[in-house]
Amino acid sequence: MTLRKVNNNVNDLPVHWICLLKKGNVTPMFKTTLLTGLISVSAVLGLTESAKAVVINFDSLAGNTVITNQFPEATFTSNSGFEIRTLTGSFGASAPNVILATNTTGTPNTNQDIFVNFAQAVNNLSFRIVGDNSTSPGLVNIFTSGVLAGQVNMVADGNGSTSDLVNLASFTNITSISMTSITDPGGIGYDDFTFDVAPAQSVPEPTTMLGLLTSGGFLVTSRRKFKQQLKATVKA
Repeated sequence: MTLRKVNNNVNDLPVHWICLLKKGNVTPMFKTTLLTGLISVSAVLGLTESAKAVVINFDSLAGNTVITNQFPEATFTSNSGFEIRTLTGSFGASAPNVILATNTTGTPNTNQDIFVNFAQAVNNLSFRIVGDNSTSPGLVNIFTSGVLAGQVNMVADGNGSTSDLVNLASFTNITSISMTSITDPGGIGYDDFTFDVAPAQSVPEPTTMLGLLTSGGFLVTSRRKFKQQLKATVKA
């Protein structure tokens, strides 16, 4: 059930209610109570906000920075004994940085897995791969609530100077991904992780739900009174 936002304005009511209210056939108290009830219901149910668009491109960080949890929307890790670091160079993606897997001394080891865990489920996820030397450099595993939802082959042009888009928009409510089975001869890097984060939906407290039920009962009663007043208006 979806309610549009109701302001304290008669014009925000359904058309048949507006007709009655504007004809002046209701008492001021009834009008005020009606508006208050509708506002209470809309406040509890709320409106779905627009999804939050996020771009993580690592460009605000210095080169050779170890990437972990710098971004509140996502955490980046690699296999045990390896790290993820920034590398200065656009390779056709956003400048100045991309990321790649390294050992703990910073030496690139770009065939290692990279794992991205999202703080909230995301949609419309995409990212770019860079430094590829083959047309099929590896796989992406997509997870929803820890369950494998699908696996996608990364497709590239084999030109290490350009970037290639990996589009996962067909998957929804993604909670994590892993870039794995990297077979590219020189390994690959990554950049420009883009996604939408849907706002968290709060669950009304029991006392709030009681208020909602009360408001709901009020609306039923108000509708009954509306019909009675409408009949009286017609007879008049």
